[in-house]
Amino acid sequence: MPLMRIRINDKQRLILSICLLLCLGFVTTSLVNYYVAKAGIRETLVINELPLTSDNLYSEIQKNLVHPIIVSSMMANDTFVREWTLSGEAEESQMLEYLRNVKKRNKALTTFFVSERTRIYYQANGILKTVTKQEPRDAWYFRIRNMKVPYEINVDPDLANNDTLTIFVNYRVLDAGGRFIGAIGMGLTADTANQLINDYQKRYNRSIYFVDRQGTILLPGKGTPSAGTRIHTIDGLDKLADKILRTGSGSFQYSSEGREHLLEIRLIPDLNWYLFVEGFDDEADASIRKTLWINLGACVFITILILLASSLIINRYHIRLEDAVTVDRLTGLTNRYAANVLAPMAISEAQRNGTPLLALLIGVNALGEVNHSLGPLAGDRLLQELARILKGVVRGSDILCHLGDGVYLLVAKNCPMTQRDFMVKKIHHAIKVAYIHFRGERIKPTVSIGSAGHEEGETAAQMIVRADKNLIQAKKEAKDLALAAPEEQV
Repeated sequence: MPLMRIRINDKQRLILSICLLLCLGFVTTSLVNYYVAKAGIRETLVINELPLTSDNLYSEIQKNLVHPIIVSSMMANDTFVREWTLSGEAEESQMLEYLRNVKKRNKALTTFFVSERTRIYYQANGILKTVTKQEPRDAWYFRIRNMKVPYEINVDPDLANNDTLTIFVNYRVLDAGGRFIGAIGMGLTADTANQLINDYQKRYNRSIYFVDRQGTILLPGKGTPSAGTRIHTIDGLDKLADKILRTGSGSFQYSSEGREHLLEIRLIPDLNWYLFVEGFDDEADASIRKTLWINLGACVFITILILLASSLIINRYHIRLEDAVTVDRLTGLTNRYAANVLAPMAISEAQRNGTPLLALLIGVNALGEVNHSLGPLAGDRLLQELARILKGVVRGSDILCHLGDGVYLLVAKNCPMTQRDFMVKKIHHAIKVAYIHFRGERIKPTVSIGSAGHEEGETAAQMIVRADKNLIQAKKEAKDLALAAPEEQV
């Protein structure tokens, strides 16, 4: 039915509009909150968290790595070391005992002294070797020998400890006149620093590593570029490498492999290394992304609930609206508007199935007299009771409508004209035995009936017009309705 289809489409468009508005509102709100939160977290990461991590790690480094510098400085300025060296290194056991005591007190991996005069390498466990310029592994000593600064820190394999990777503090030993007389210092395993780095990486969820003045990674953290890698070769970081080494400290940002890296750099003067602390933009907002998806999921759930509620409400009001348009409020039957739609549908069905169709117009006699004598409420009661009686007579497949003014339309499907008299008598009999009581008065209803069978090529309106003519004729032949006159015949 076109009108019904139009209404259904309007309803679907209304629900779709509500859905779109809800989704647009929820998504817009969620995305705005997401980006505001993301900007806030990013700002917190850059301004607070990365510098704070750097500060905390620097403090830990001072406790764990700077201590060997202090001890090595004390060793280089120890009167015993100077006097023993200048006196000709007569008793080697004295130096070895000295190195063992320093190692034990400071829980170092190794302590050492190399004499400039003899080039003997003393260490806590005994004499290791004699250093020479020809040995590549001894290059550190000759580098110390020619340095202008008092000490250096380097990472090398320790020959005395099965080539364990060791952080060495190499201090120049000078006599009273400032002449170089040897190199002394101590070392601790690089695993100690690595463990410190890895602990901080887990605690702060950051990438941490140390870089020397030339841009070479000395101590890498887990998941960071390996030791010996130059920052000039790291994708994205290569463009900032010279600026970082020149600036020494600060906050930087670069992109690599689709990830945004937030970098905090700090120079550790005592070690002469750079501390690199990296965070990732995508990790920074991982929690709020999760919150975003939860919010969007909640929005979908709420939208579905609202749509279901809206659909139920709209359907309910749609049904009420259809009833208001198609149902006669007085009798509860379909009205003239619905009859104009249903009757043509019944004709189309009859033509399609090849079945006969009969239209009956049932008019109430003397309705005006009832309204005049007993009032309009009595007339309404009469129409309501007649509707109830007619509904009890007709078949479920038939169409029964109240056209108004006390006229009912009955469209009987699959009913030939040969059954017309039977249906008319059936209706008359049902009404004849009925009495309607209203405020102590008894009303005896009577009706007149006009009928018309559907003819080939005839429209619903034409068929009803013929039935109406027959109804007019029947009313002329009928007797006027008498109030409470049981002797009158219908």
